[in-house]
Amino acid sequence: MTISRENSVVSSPGKGVRDRLLDVAEEFFADRLGIEYHTIIDTHRIGLPTVHLETDFSRPFSYGDDIQVEVKVLNLGRTSLTFGYRVFKTGESVPRIMGHNVTVCINMDTFEKIEIPGWFRPILEEQMGEDKNQ
Repeated sequence: MTISRENSVVSSPGKGVRDRLLDVAEEFFADRLGIEYHTIIDTHRIGLPTVHLETDFSRPFSYGDDIQVEVKVLNLGRTSLTFGYRVFKTGESVPRIMGHNVTVCINMDTFEKIEIPGWFRPILEEQMGEDKNQ
């Protein structure tokens, strides 16, 4: 499954896209997973720091471009979670940015790696949908 956000604007060269990816990641938790990211950290004491990030830029954006960002769960490991993302100029069908972000599940009190909790895994699995490849 994919979450899309349209009409985000590139506010300065590249900055709008980078900031929008961070915003969409948090919106993904709230809109698609039904839990605010800060709740996972503050209440459940679970962190998801990035351990690997790959991004390919095929074409630049210009100041003032409207963009559309798609995020989906690509893979679930025992302790890791991979998000995929694609960024389009609004109205285009070919992404200008594609990538994935691997996070590891940690205990926020000890910063030790932990398994994805049993209550959280089914929520993430629901978001993998039919197309597990980007």
